[in-house]
Formats: sequence, structure tokens, C-alpha cells
Amino acid sequence: MFREDYKQCNEQIKPDPELIDNILKPKKRKVIIGYERRKRSFLEKLGAVAAWLLLYFSIISISYTLNINKDFVQSSKSYNQIYAVAQAMKRGDLNKHLDNFFTVLKRSFTRRVAYYQTGDVHGAETPSLVKDYSDTNTQVEGVQEADIIKTDGEYIYTISRSHVSYMNVVIYKAEGEDTKVVSTIKFYDEDIKDMKYLPREMYLTNDRLVIILSDNYGYETRVDIYNISDKTKPKLINSLGQSGMYLSSRLIGDNLYLLTNFIFDKNYTKDPDTFIPYLVNYQGNNANRILMDPSDISMIPYPKQFRYLVVTGIDIQNPEKHVSAKAVFGYGNIVYASLENIYAASVIRSGAKKSTTHLIKLSLDNGVVDVKGVGSVPGSILNQFSMDEHGGYFRIVTQSGSEGSNLFVLNDDLQIVGRLEGLAKGERNFSVRFNGDIGYFVTAEMIGLVFYDPLFTVDLSDPANPTIMSALDLPGYSAYLHPYEENLLFGLGQGNTFIKLSMFDVSDKTNVFEKHKLDLPNKYHSSPALNNHKEILIAPNRNIIGFAAGTDYLVFRYDENEGFSLAAVINIENIVEKIRVHSNVARGVYIEDYLYVYYPEAGMVVCRINDFERVAYVPNVLSKSHKDPRNDKVYD
Repeated sequence: MFREDYKQCNEQIKPDPELIDNILKPKKRKVIIGYERRKRSFLEKLGAVAAWLLLYFSIISISYTLNINKDFVQSSKSYNQIYAVAQAMKRGDLNKHLDNFFTVLKRSFTRRVAYYQTGDVHGAETPSLVKDYSDTNTQVEGVQEADIIKTDGEYIYTISRSHVSYMNVVIYKAEGEDTKVVSTIKFYDEDIKDMKYLPREMYLTNDRLVIILSDNYGYETRVDIYNISDKTKPKLINSLGQSGMYLSSRLIGDNLYLLTNFIFDKNYTKDPDTFIPYLVNYQGNNANRILMDPSDISMIPYPKQFRYLVVTGIDIQNPEKHVSAKAVFGYGNIVYASLENIYAASVIRSGAKKSTTHLIKLSLDNGVVDVKGVGSVPGSILNQFSMDEHGGYFRIVTQSGSEGSNLFVLNDDLQIVGRLEGLAKGERNFSVRFNGDIGYFVTAEMIGLVFYDPLFTVDLSDPANPTIMSALDLPGYSAYLHPYEENLLFGLGQGNTFIKLSMFDVSDKTNVFEKHKLDLPNKYHSSPALNNHKEILIAPNRNIIGFAAGTDYLVFRYDENEGFSLAAVINIENIVEKIRVHSNVARGVYIEDYLYVYYPEAGMVVCRINDFERVAYVPNVLSKSHKDPRNDKVYD
């Protein structure tokens, strides 16, 4: 594969004067990089020059962040150059010469028109008959996030699972007490022995169902795009994929952005197949794998592992091939996306107390992805809600060990323009939420056996001068914050070691206070919703707050005068026989006057919203021996 191209790329690198001049520019700018001089032969020096060809860098700031803009970007021209960087990293040279600094190596997108397709943005579907139904709880309006359950107001699309892994996609016709399964997309059953790819999450838009699958070993991630105009017979349009373990994804309009971490074996050879990420077009049963062009690979010469962050754009209405693809020789652990940019963050620790959050910024434009730059800020971030983009500025909250929490405001070039540092020393950061010009974050410390948290409210209207407006001290802490209604902020967390619900009055930002709270009994000491925002259903218009705790699904009402009340405890006890539910994963969605609670290992429980009486239970295709509570009928 690629024999002729590789032969050309594998020729000895001979740096020209322009490249040598680029290498010497930092010295001309009086930027001194200290390194240990060793005796080398002429050939060794030539090899060192070849490695340095990739490492031209400009240090903008060395105290808090390194900011790279397009004026300081070089092009990657061959797989051989990438190989040289990998070798330098393997020897430890990059760490020694470039400790704590980033360099980006990229090129202009010259092949975009020739290879990648472009398409129009179709936008969100406008149904002829508008129904009232819930959607996945997301961070940014207009930016969809994948989940194991989706609905269009008439059908509910779910991923079923066993205690080991997610298995099949089950489509329900949502008709209250007459809810039924209308079709199943099988990825595993007794007749399918190959479990190479299993569904992880999915998206729904227009007449497209997008299923994200991973292989068993994390080598490859696949996207299956189905036409579901006929819900009883989903039709596979095409499957596209890429190297690496699934990290995250976003859907904006009809454009899917897929992120994976591709780790290559440290025993790689000069063969590009052993260290270059690839794209896949499955086209039925034939998987066509194509190595990414070296010019689509950007270099960050301080990676901690042999890995790439791979980001692709896919038009799900026209999925014949990828719209675009980029790979960065580095990695990301946590992903935030706005309508225009996506940020991949990774935390690098140096010593027991010091950490740095590195950022990779990529622009998003109708499926086209482009690397815009990299940067870094002191401290480590908690999750995707620690990051936000608003009014052309990027805001991020970090924690610097016992030195406290920090808030940084960065401009479009990832240069810090505003900061708050050293807040709540000795405390942990538990949650963050940005809402326009206001930022909220919670820190906490344990006193005795109880956590006490300040809820900080920060004015960000002046990016250069973020200002603390209030800090509310309370027992317990909120692990998730959610703007509920105007002047109300909902918090889900823990009180005296058990789950706690809080509602904060934020009408006066200088005097935020806890208006109501509810401490749950010790039976409910934890919930997956504390760590995954997609686990929680929040619908102020229907006065519903729902999430799983233990094997129960809890539904709460909220009254501004009376506070919280537990409205329903939904479970599958006395329904499911001979099946052990191995996790407390459950998702709730509502459609019109019914609440549908889905247990991936069992099936769908249907309740009326007005009184939460259970009116139906519909098993998924993997479940056996289920009893319908209405007629005691056993499903086998």
C-alpha cells in the first residue's frame, strides 16, 4: 500500500536554507532553548537537523500559556518527517529540549477540494405536527451530544445491552400504554458470532439515525448512518470510520464531528502503516482503509504517549466519504464544542502538585475541520463544563492542587486576557457552569465528615477583569449545575454523604442563596447523574426532574414556594424475572403526557405524567421472561 508514495517520502531529508533559517529564527528573536551539547559526527548532526525541521517554534508567553497562531505554522510534507518526530520522542529528545512548551506543525488545506466533499447544512427537522417531548440534556444549545436514547416525539430509539456491553438498537413506537417495538438493528445475537463492533452512542436528526460503534480493542471507531424514513425497516446508507478509540462527538445541523484517540505501538517501524492514522470507507462488506495524508497531520512535540487525536467531519445526509479529517500528534481527554469551534483538553501532571491543561483548538465549518492552534493554562480541569466559549472568548476553570481554583479568559488566539487565581485554597473543584456573562463554580472541603462548599458567582462581562460577585458557603456540594428557569439555578450533588437537590436563587448575583433543598434518604447515596449530565432529565415546562439512583428511577417536582417533592419511584421490580440488572443506568424521556423510563438491560417502562402510574412495560429484544403488570402476560 502506498509503495510509490512512501518511496518518495522515505528519501533522505536534505534541509534547504529556508528551513535552516526557520530553525534559527527563535535564536534571532533571543528565545534561548538550553540543551546539552553532545559530540556528534557530521551525519548525526544532519539527522538532528532533520528532526529539528519539525520543531520550529515561537514562544509567545512562558509564564502561563504558549499561544501559537497561523503565522508560526510550518507544513508537514512526508511520513518520514512524522517518523523523525516519533523517534525523537522515543529517545526522549523532545521532552529534554522542549519541556513545557508546544509547537504546532501544520499546513494549508490544499487538498480539501480535490479529495474531500463539501455539502450544504440541512439544519434541524421541522415536523409538520409539533409535539412536546424531551431531548438529550446538552451543554450548548444547537450542539447535539450522543446518547443511548433518542426520540423524535413519535418513536424512541434505544441501545440495549447485556451486563458486558451494549448490543443492539431497538426502536419503539411511543404510544403510551400501547407502546411497542417496531424494529431492531442487530449487532449481536445468538446467530451473530462476530462482535467486532458494538454500538456506543447515537444521534437522531431528520430521517437519519447515526450509530457510533467501537471495536473490541479500541483500534477503530465506526459510524453507521441509517435512513429511517421507514421505522420498521431502517436502511444502512453507508459506514465510515477512523483509527482509534472513541473519545467524543458532536452533531451540528447535519454535520457529525467524530473524535478518537489513536495509540500506535511503540515498536512501530518505518512503514507508515504502523504509525499513521487512517480513514475507513466500509462500502458494504469491503473496508477501504486509506492512510491520512501527512499534510493533514499536525505535530505537537511534547506528547506523553504515542498517540494522535483524530477529528473528522461527516455530512450525514451525504455520507459517501468524509468531508474532512485532521490528526494532531498529541491527545485530548475532555471535549468541549461550541457552534464554531471544538476544544480538546488534556491534563499533564509534573510532580505531585503541579499540573497543566493543554488545549487543542479546531474550527468547525459545515463539516470542515481545521487546526487553529494550541495553548495551555495552569491547573487541571474537571470535565467539559469547565470550558465555555462566549462572545469570542474562551473561559476555563482549573484547579491547581492545594493552591486553589483558577478562572482564565482567553481570546481567539488562546492568549490569556483575564484571570482569577488561587481561589478556595485547599478545596476541590466539584462543578462548573457558564451562562452567558455569568460563571458559577463549586469548590468544597471536608470538615469532619461533611463537605462544605462555596458556590462562586463570577461576572465575566469584562473579559479582562472577571470579578467574583458572591461566594455562598453551604454544607454539601453540587456536582452538577443547571440553569433551571430565569433567576434559578439547579444543583445536584451530595449532602451528608447522600444525594442532595438544591435550588439557588440567582436573581441578585451579589447575594446568591439556596432557596430550597432536599436531602434524600441513605438508600440513595449515589447516582450516575452526578458524573454524567446526559443521565438527568430536566424539564421545567413539565415540572419534571428525573434521574436514576440505585435500581430506581426518581422523579421530582419543584414548586417555588414549597420546594422539591418526590413524585415517583419507578423501577422494574416484580416485572423482570430471571434477569439481573447489573447497573443503575436508566434514562427518562417524556412525550406529551407519558414518561418513558428505559432500562438498557431490560426494556421500557411507561408511566402517565399526571400521576406517574405505570401503564406498560415493553421488553427489549435481549430480555427474557418479562411480566406485563397489566395482564401478567410473560414475554419469552
